[in-house]
Amino acid sequence: MALRHFEKFFTIAEKLALKKKYDLNELRQIGETVLAEYKTKGHLTLMPHDSLKLEYYSMIPLLRHLLDKHNNPEIIQSPVENLPNSNWMAESSFCFINIRGTGASPHTHGDFINAAKLLPVLRVTSIHLAPFFECALEIIYGIDSLTIIDENTVNKDFLKAGMKPDEQVRFFTDFAHLLGMTVGFDIEPHTSQFSRIALEHPEYFRWIRLSETREEIAGKKKQSDMLKDAGQAEIHSAVKALREKVLLKYGLKSLEQSGKDSISKKAHRELIDELIGEGIWTIPSHTWKGAGLPEYSHYVEEQCGFPEFKYLSTEGEDHREHAFGTLTPFRFYDNLPLNRIPKPADPPTANEATIKYFAGIFPALYKKFRFDYLRFDYVDHVWDSVSDKAGKIPISDRITPYVLKKTIAKARSGGRKFIGAMAERMGTDIQIYKKAGFDLLLGDDILKPIGLPLLKDTFKLNKKIEKLNAKPGKKVNIQFAVDTHDSSHPLFNVTPMLIYGAKGVGMRIFIARFSGWGDAIRSKYELIGNQDGTTGLYLANNKIVSVEWKSDKEMNDIYHNIENTYQELLPRLKKAKFLGLTPIQRKAAYWTFEDDQGKMVFIVNLTEHAAIPSILIKEIKVFKCASMINPYTGQKRMMSHLLVNELPPLECRIVFIQS
Repeated sequence: MALRHFEKFFTIAEKLALKKKYDLNELRQIGETVLAEYKTKGHLTLMPHDSLKLEYYSMIPLLRHLLDKHNNPEIIQSPVENLPNSNWMAESSFCFINIRGTGASPHTHGDFINAAKLLPVLRVTSIHLAPFFECALEIIYGIDSLTIIDENTVNKDFLKAGMKPDEQVRFFTDFAHLLGMTVGFDIEPHTSQFSRIALEHPEYFRWIRLSETREEIAGKKKQSDMLKDAGQAEIHSAVKALREKVLLKYGLKSLEQSGKDSISKKAHRELIDELIGEGIWTIPSHTWKGAGLPEYSHYVEEQCGFPEFKYLSTEGEDHREHAFGTLTPFRFYDNLPLNRIPKPADPPTANEATIKYFAGIFPALYKKFRFDYLRFDYVDHVWDSVSDKAGKIPISDRITPYVLKKTIAKARSGGRKFIGAMAERMGTDIQIYKKAGFDLLLGDDILKPIGLPLLKDTFKLNKKIEKLNAKPGKKVNIQFAVDTHDSSHPLFNVTPMLIYGAKGVGMRIFIARFSGWGDAIRSKYELIGNQDGTTGLYLANNKIVSVEWKSDKEMNDIYHNIENTYQELLPRLKKAKFLGLTPIQRKAAYWTFEDDQGKMVFIVNLTEHAAIPSILIKEIKVFKCASMINPYTGQKRMMSHLLVNELPPLECRIVFIQS
């Protein structure tokens, strides 16, 4: 029951406050102040780090208000679960949150209870939750389990007081739903190399077994022969036998037995050692340009020892440097050759048992946590990795559009047609992803520097989105990513805050919010930390550390002032028509929208260091009245003529004109 989570929170929050000898009246007063701001604005303007510092007890007035507002239901409903389809996704804005990385200090970890305090400060309608189950090598995307929640996302004080990990996750999702937000789950087409998932269900993965000397495949077989049903079944039996032996030793029913986390971890580690001792390994994921499956090459004796594989691209190039040796893909297909494209006369065959298992992951998690959409990782090149237009025949071990379509359809079965689907695709080909059931793509805007080409590409893309959504039926969108969790990856190095500073991030938010109109209003995608100038999320995704909160007041003010302006103008943007983009010597530009109230002109200085002395809106000669707003500050003023003087670097203005 949803209310049980909140009653537990209220009771534990009071006990913890009394234990710390806080004055409950003072904490209650702080809570009433928080509630008053929320009632007035619909959000909080606290910087994220300051919201994390709020005592749990001070959150009670806001939570009770939200529960009263929803008539204290037995089960908290999502704001979209009664909708007839997933079109709401195209109109949503998103914030990515890695719970583990939201600790109050860099060398601690975050947790669901504390991270829930961040929700009211975010100016989005949806939360994209990073993976939060147990993972391998501290990498959140190297999932080990879909049952055991990572202890580094669990609040220890609430756990000791009786609030279980599952309840803490549900508290977070229910709190988000009470605030009118949706929540999405990040699903991976792979697991870690020796995940609990693979060890509990070896038949859904591919395996090899090496000889005692590790110099060759066991039994002097070819890897291709070992990949056949008989060879795989033999390894599956060996894995299961070793697993049962270890489970018996530790008195466990499974490696994912609820309430036995510390014991099951020991059993898991011991089983991995047993498997390695027997020369049994899962086959790792191929590279995104890979052909077929990786081929066993040799055994590396360094450290604990591990098998090395050969990774060839579709052109036969060595792509070892791009490999993910710590991940293993689900066995969605059989009869894949080694390091070459399958022959049309002998194509791969779908492993329907694996596909059924994979498609069942989200429905099971929905029952627990009431997620509203799936976000698929590692699907950036799925249409590049098939050999047929229908997307059924893979050329490598990657997930296919066929499998994605079945998974999305399963998620929406049982009357859940509202469930959304987001693809981690840094591209703009939403029309082909739409065929598999997707609502959103991430887009590639983050890869483009601030400048006139970015604007030109944006409006070209927005016209495409408008055209796609002009037809009745399914609505789609391509997100404008203010930032992404991979922007600090060495391959990209495009973190906006590090390149441009607060005004550059503000410019990206401005373009995300105000470049769209009607059916082409873009879906904003941001990260936790974009609100106050914080970076470091990429590291926090790959190591047990938290972001280092910057608490940049300028950035926080810019963030909220832009969102306030957007909230005010959204009704007009929905009715507006795009009139055109006007470049100004590649240094600046403005674009014009028109609705029944007049014209809106959005002006940007795209340079990092040079102010623009003056910008004249030359197309409009006669007007009744005009006003201007600085969306970074919220300041407004009337205008006697359509001339903007002294526009500083990376700043913007909006001019409202009545003709």
